[in-house]
Amino acid sequence: MSNSAANPSGPSRKKHKRSRSSGELSVSELGSLASALENIAREIKIVQAHGDWEDLEELHHLADTTDAVIKQIKRFQNLKNKDENVVIVSLSDVDKKILSERLGMQETVVIRADSSLDVFSKKFTAAAAEDHFRSLDRIERLITSWDPTFLFQTLSTVQHSINRKSEAASRIAIDPWLLQGMRLIQELDHASTVLYPELLIWSRNSGTDDPPVVKHNNEVTYLAGSADYGLLSILPFHQKAASKDRVSKVLLEGENAVRGLHFFSDDDVLNVCEAKRVSKSLKAHEPQVIAECLAIIAKCNASRANDQRSLNHLAFTLTSGEVWIFGVVDAEKRECFRTAELKLNMTDPKAVKHSTLRALMMLIMIWNTQPADIIKEAMTAYSNKN
Repeated sequence: MSNSAANPSGPSRKKHKRSRSSGELSVSELGSLASALENIAREIKIVQAHGDWEDLEELHHLADTTDAVIKQIKRFQNLKNKDENVVIVSLSDVDKKILSERLGMQETVVIRADSSLDVFSKKFTAAAAEDHFRSLDRIERLITSWDPTFLFQTLSTVQHSINRKSEAASRIAIDPWLLQGMRLIQELDHASTVLYPELLIWSRNSGTDDPPVVKHNNEVTYLAGSADYGLLSILPFHQKAASKDRVSKVLLEGENAVRGLHFFSDDDVLNVCEAKRVSKSLKAHEPQVIAECLAIIAKCNASRANDQRSLNHLAFTLTSGEVWIFGVVDAEKRECFRTAELKLNMTDPKAVKHSTLRALMMLIMIWNTQPADIIKEAMTAYSNKN
């Protein structure tokens, strides 16, 4: 009898153990690891010297990868020599334990959404109106007059023509929402938007640029990695800003990295968006996107001029394209507020109403046009009333 027959739940599986980054090792351990890898690099070169193998693509890739890891480890050694308590963690490896113990984040406040997406959006927009959201009436008019037919057709094609089991497939479903949202934002007076796919926060190849640091008690944590998207909205609601041509030139010719972000004023809004595949539990990836926000806030504040206001709040979106979570991270108080999972079921496109698409687009617009601290206040107000 097979294991699966004897055990209806299938063969037993080992409990998943979180992988560690070399940045979590001590200085002495890093030294030993670097020496071991240098020995491996020498052996690879000996193999490459073989006349028939010197042009093998796999060996070149192995040599390049090994050299890159050695450089990363030595970079980590230099950082740790400044402070032995330093740990360098990959953003994708951040879990609840690291989030609370090393980054100091409190338990996330979840804003319940017991009703449908349509009803939640309307109630939240009403709460937002009481918190003096910028140009909310203009945004509501834009959403009301917007025809979502093309978006609906695109999402229907994605649903029925694309295998959704990969994260890349989820991004195909997410991109139309972001691009349509950008187009609507640009209809606001003098507004500009720039989308940064794979927004680099910090990597081992960042040269002399130091990674963002988050301090909590005696713990010092450097965070490395990238966010799937960064959507920057230049929103001069109170004054005319630079021309759109100048804005586009500065942003599009800059780096696709946090250190290359250019904020024209304190009115600008950055939204961090993390994509996950449909089968994944979004809540399980909450620590990653919260850590991304903390890292971006730390990185931006480290490079801001003395006359610029510190960035303390950042809005985020966590989505598979079918399930959406909207949230805000308060780095000063180490708090996170987020919505419950909001579901858009495209399994039967005929059952999806245009009002539901408008309701979700309204939330996307709010998260990309309003200051994150104001959104947090509106979430608190909504929670108190519901």
